[in-house]
Amino acid sequence: MNKKGFSLIELLAVIIIIGIVGTIGVAAVSGYIQDSRKSAFSDMAKLYVEKASEERAKDILPHDIKDGEAILLPLEKYKLEKNEDFGTPYGNMKLDYCYVIITNNNNNYNYYIFMLDDTDHAIVGIEYADIGNESVIDGSDSANISKILNYKTLNGTSKLTVGGNIYKLKTQKGTYAVLIKE
Repeated sequence: MNKKGFSLIELLAVIIIIGIVGTIGVAAVSGYIQDSRKSAFSDMAKLYVEKASEERAKDILPHDIKDGEAILLPLEKYKLEKNEDFGTPYGNMKLDYCYVIITNNNNNYNYYIFMLDDTDHAIVGIEYADIGNESVIDGSDSANISKILNYKTLNGTSKLTVGGNIYKLKTQKGTYAVLIKE
């Protein structure tokens, strides 16, 4: 037996072990990166809802939301300090499909977000308290993504499901829309 080096079998065993460990490591890192992106996406959604909530708290919404109504506020109206270009961890927002909806049911106000980017990552009608990593969906969930309507093209036949209720357009005024429960 030659004591000067490793045998071919020993080298192959080491290479295979390194390959297996590397594959596991890459998969783990990819999972962490994906979780981090989802977390950043959902945190961004929360910030947009908080901006709309502040406007309602300060009583500076463009419309007084009556019982059974909702107001749709486009996200392009809100510039976040660190996100003036409306980017997401995956791509750029499709601004015509990004909005906060505030509903009023018996003077109980709830806040929902619809957010879609150009890579088809989205949050679809999630209430503020429920926004989290599991809220972020991707293009493989096209049935849910199709529920996000272009707010600029809403009309009398458009229907949005928000918080288990169906709303239709009551009036559209410039940068916002008033919805009424069906």
